[in-house]
Amino acid sequence: MSNTLEEQAKNIKKPYPLEAREYQINIAEKCLNKNSLVVLPTGLGKTIIAVLVARKTIDIFPKNSKIIILAPTRPLINQHFDTFSKFLNVSVNKFTVLTGKILPEKRIELFTENQIVFFTPQTLRNDLVNKRYSLENTALIIYDEAHHATGDYAYTMIADEYKEQNPDGVSLALTASPGASKKKIQILCENLYIPLSNIHIRTRKDIDVKSYLQPMSIYKIGVNLTTLMAEVYTGIITVLEERLLYLTQLNFLSEKSRPLHNKIIRKDLLRLNKELVSLIQQEGDKTGVYSALSINAQGLILYHMIELVEQQGLDVLLIYLEKVKNDAKKAKSSKAVRILASDTRLQRIYIELKKNQEFTPENLVHPKYHVLLKVLQDQLNQNPESRILVFVKLRDSLKNIVNHLKEYKLIKPARFVGQATKSPDDKGLSQKKQIEVLEQFKTGKFNVLVSTNVAEEGLDIAECNLVVFYDVVASEIRLIQRKGRTARKK
Repeated sequence: MSNTLEEQAKNIKKPYPLEAREYQINIAEKCLNKNSLVVLPTGLGKTIIAVLVARKTIDIFPKNSKIIILAPTRPLINQHFDTFSKFLNVSVNKFTVLTGKILPEKRIELFTENQIVFFTPQTLRNDLVNKRYSLENTALIIYDEAHHATGDYAYTMIADEYKEQNPDGVSLALTASPGASKKKIQILCENLYIPLSNIHIRTRKDIDVKSYLQPMSIYKIGVNLTTLMAEVYTGIITVLEERLLYLTQLNFLSEKSRPLHNKIIRKDLLRLNKELVSLIQQEGDKTGVYSALSINAQGLILYHMIELVEQQGLDVLLIYLEKVKNDAKKAKSSKAVRILASDTRLQRIYIELKKNQEFTPENLVHPKYHVLLKVLQDQLNQNPESRILVFVKLRDSLKNIVNHLKEYKLIKPARFVGQATKSPDDKGLSQKKQIEVLEQFKTGKFNVLVSTNVAEEGLDIAECNLVVFYDVVASEIRLIQRKGRTARKK
């Protein structure tokens, strides 16, 4: 029997030899029999490290000890199943995938019979809560995309149960983005019972990984609002300023200097909303509280409209205004929605946008779309074999972008979204369809993948020559996940 991970990687008996890189072997050696966190840039093979650790764990723990692999989504779980079944020296008959789609009674049977078990976190948490099986015989739990291990996410409860049921069991956490601060990393490690001394980090600048990456160039491109966008923006700001002034006059907001919208942000209204709800639930005088709650809700809606103007375009704002208009007609509509739907200034904006939609629809498109189009065309003219990934925040924007891009012969766009269906003309993609689209992107049937955040984590997406963030990326985790989709060595 081979004693080192390096020897084992070279002597896998299956038809798929495992060519582990030196840094993967070094990190895996340090993770053996210790709760560990591995932080590695996207695309540098965290899964191979997990395979190496699992391989050795099977050797050193009692026979038939289980290994559990957790990942947030079913497509990612299936991807891991393929990798582990290729490279692990365990009969595929001892592998199983357990998700909420399998009946609980059947899950108990499959868990008992198999050694290598792949779970979505929610499924394992629910089964542990219902005491369907225990983790006493589990030697290793692998937490993929471990940055999720915060708050009440399933990873934290699973780690608690694992620690209680099997103190000698090992945890291996994998992520490209543990968080921007030491505090966040500390919380993650505490939640998964990982000592801070067992964190193994590599960055793009480290010598042992640098040779596996291509240089990454990052460009920021800004655009100005069009005249029509500026007029709409000013109109909405006027309505918003009135709401903010009302809240300050009632002393629910402390800021007094005008214009208020320059000092008060959406997050302030979200915080105020919690405070107002808390006041309503308490005893005592509630003068002005109910009115303020409705005004505050209007303010949040108006902030969303402003964000749509700035980031998405007037075509997307029009879709939202139509939604507000239709929602106001419903019996259970909120007072805030009804008041905004009847505001004559917002009605005038709606009429103006409808007129442009009919006669000059190009006026509704955000100017950054034209920049995106030029960037895509330049890249594909320079390298026709390029694969380009475009991240878009909202599905309404995504749908419009894909429809526009289809008009150009050089560009072969594909829409990539989650499984939820938003409307009859915005249907979700099933897991099977997602995998099919990704395969078509790899083979070149599509050369531009326009995606929501569903493509950020883990999925086996073809190496991209260019990644475009169509919107501002507010989360450092999302930024790291998205950037990792490019600049890898092929």
